[in-house]
Amino acid sequence: MRKARSSNFKEFHYQVEHNKQFAIKSSTSFNLQDFALDYLRKCEKNETDCPIVDFTEANIESFITSYYRWKKQYLNESKSIIDFKETQNDAIHALISLGYSSSKAKEVVLKQSNQRLTAEEIIKKAIISLLE
Repeated sequence: MRKARSSNFKEFHYQVEHNKQFAIKSSTSFNLQDFALDYLRKCEKNETDCPIVDFTEANIESFITSYYRWKKQYLNESKSIIDFKETQNDAIHALISLGYSSSKAKEVVLKQSNQRLTAEEIIKKAIISLLE
């Protein structure tokens, strides 16, 4: 159950990062609460795995708090050199889930990767590169 929830938060996080970078590029604002509500409504409508069930505008703050808690834990995990390949794979899968082709995702991630970057940092750099 914990692993599934973490996986669902990963997908949500990839979508957040993509939309934040798109907002920056298009000089628009990004509101996490509004984005979370839209994202969760789409999950519910499409009957896909959601990080939260039975959400309402009243409990969206709880969801966002849980997301920040997950993000803090996930992004602060210490990475070894062995984990580097897994970090690259996470970044590639994130870009694929955002609609980029597998070959383009691999190409961009390999260009952006370095052993000191977290998956989030690689994803941000890759998205910026793809939006340019």
